[in-house]
Amino acid sequence: MKTQTFYLRALTTSWSLYDLAGRDDDETIQPLAEGLDQQGVLQYLSEITVPDKHTPTARLVIGVPAPWCLCAMVTDEGLPRSSSAQQTEALNYRLEALLPITAETCAIDYVGPGPEQLGIAIDSTKLKSLIHALEDTGHSVEAITPRAMLAAQCWLDTQQPSGLDEPTSLCWHEDDGSAHSGLYQLIHIDPGTPPRWRVIGTPSDAPSALQQQLAIDNIDPSQSVRGWRVRPEIMPELANAAGHANQPITLDDPIEAEIRASRAIVNSAAQPWINLARGPLAERYQWRRLRLPALASVAALVMLLVSLAGVLWLRAGAYDRATEQYDLQSAEAFAQVLPGQTIPTSPRRRLQARLKQLRGESGIAGGDALQTTSTPTLLLLHDLLDAMPSDQRYAITDLRIEGGALRMTGYARTHSEADQIAKTLRGSSVFVVEPPSTDNLREGGVRFSLQATHSHSEESEEKPKPSNPPSETSSLAERTPQGGTR
Repeated sequence: MKTQTFYLRALTTSWSLYDLAGRDDDETIQPLAEGLDQQGVLQYLSEITVPDKHTPTARLVIGVPAPWCLCAMVTDEGLPRSSSAQQTEALNYRLEALLPITAETCAIDYVGPGPEQLGIAIDSTKLKSLIHALEDTGHSVEAITPRAMLAAQCWLDTQQPSGLDEPTSLCWHEDDGSAHSGLYQLIHIDPGTPPRWRVIGTPSDAPSALQQQLAIDNIDPSQSVRGWRVRPEIMPELANAAGHANQPITLDDPIEAEIRASRAIVNSAAQPWINLARGPLAERYQWRRLRLPALASVAALVMLLVSLAGVLWLRAGAYDRATEQYDLQSAEAFAQVLPGQTIPTSPRRRLQARLKQLRGESGIAGGDALQTTSTPTLLLLHDLLDAMPSDQRYAITDLRIEGGALRMTGYARTHSEADQIAKTLRGSSVFVVEPPSTDNLREGGVRFSLQATHSHSEESEEKPKPSNPPSETSSLAERTPQGGTR
């Protein structure tokens, strides 16, 4: 639901409400309601708006009259360079020294590129109860600004894109509906400097006050002074006081200018020169503006998590189906390799165990090819016992045979006897023996360790197998041990 926008125009003793949903080229601008008090404003808004718990029900710009405001020019020269909040607080105390205000109870804002700035303050008690009531009913106050600043900002925007090429002063009559009441104000706009805002008096003393104020502000009398909603009978007097022929401006109705500037503010097309919605009048529920984006982000996150869970669930189903297919293929392979046997729960593990058994019995070197590429274990053990020396004493405590290689650990009486064992094996021409490693023992004797490789295994890796290799049975028959070992 689109949030409604309104301009709440404060008069001296009453309020008027305007709709900002129209366009700038509307010919007639009529208030939705006028002559309201603060309670009447709240009641009327509740009747024409639809509450929404996620977004502000209505967004408002509040224009306040000049008698409610106090202003002065302040400078930030000599202030220590610190954070923006600390610098603003220091400027508030400087403004407090120039005006009859208390910085803690006033809403203050500044306009100007610096170092000199125009500071405007308003007593927060005039608006605080209304602002809080609007927030409590779900409305949002976008800006609080003097009506004169809104009108001057709109007039300056009409000069774009060319902008001002010379300093200009706007003499504006702000009244509450009667041309014979209200105050005359002077807004001096000079490119590159902050605007100056002065209340120069009532209609009766406006010409003399204008001339005096121009002298106080050191404004050249030959500069352009444009009257805005000035009484026709005093326009010549104002022109004479300014020393320049009075030039009427394009926008004759200040209310039209205020509404145009307010519409640009709520549409984020412009920033107000002065925004008094700060300090005591600042928005209390600052996170409410982020409620809808936050809810949208949470909803998007939930949708993302749900989508991610759905994708993972689908992938898990695909993995389950692939597992079932692989189990079926394993069962078929088991039935082909071991026909007639009952298919176990895990055919893959059964086949792996069987493969390990085959490797241990036959000395298989390859992973998948069931081909014998090394000497059978029994033949290698036979050749080892046949080649061991029989004329000396020794003990073998550990013998490991893997493929065509063996590792032997044992005890001998001396280092020379350990070397003699390796020499005897090497002299049999059956084994390729590496030099043994020996260690002395505390209780006497030597511990030795040697490694050897069966010569038949090395030849089988270098040369192709003969067409009719001798069988294991004939080899065992040709070799007979020469003696026992101990």
